[in-house]
Amino acid sequence: MKSLVRKLLRLWAKTGVAPGLLHQYVDQKSSSLHEKPLLKKVYGNNKILCDLRDHVQSRIYFMGAYEPIEAYLFMDLIKPDMHIVDAGANIGFYSLLAASKVSDRGHVFSFEPIPSNYEQFESNILKSKASRIEIIKQGLWEKEDTLSFSL
Repeated sequence: MKSLVRKLLRLWAKTGVAPGLLHQYVDQKSSSLHEKPLLKKVYGNNKILCDLRDHVQSRIYFMGAYEPIEAYLFMDLIKPDMHIVDAGANIGFYSLLAASKVSDRGHVFSFEPIPSNYEQFESNILKSKASRIEIIKQGLWEKEDTLSFSL
């Protein structure tokens, strides 16, 4: 049953009908539709493993992007020879998008200090066979310091 509901939600997302209701439903129900992390193909033939209990990842799984409009605008701004910095890369959605647009002269530098996000990002890079991404297991800050995160 969960599989059918997930499929219907992905079909609904493709229609563009009542997107506000879809977002509300996904926010309320995606955790209950989780069985195991699910693979989602996104722009540039990238693959992202999505845990439906996570807000960002459930949006990527059902809608194809966490922030569809922002992702579109971001992709429109990228030029092939750019160097991109993704500060707080999470599971790598924007980094993977950028890496699929930059050329051999471009590069993506991704910073992610949270160990579980970093590991999932590494896995997503391997699944996507993405090159031109350097993932750095640190936060990006104005000075060298030790900070605490509350998750």
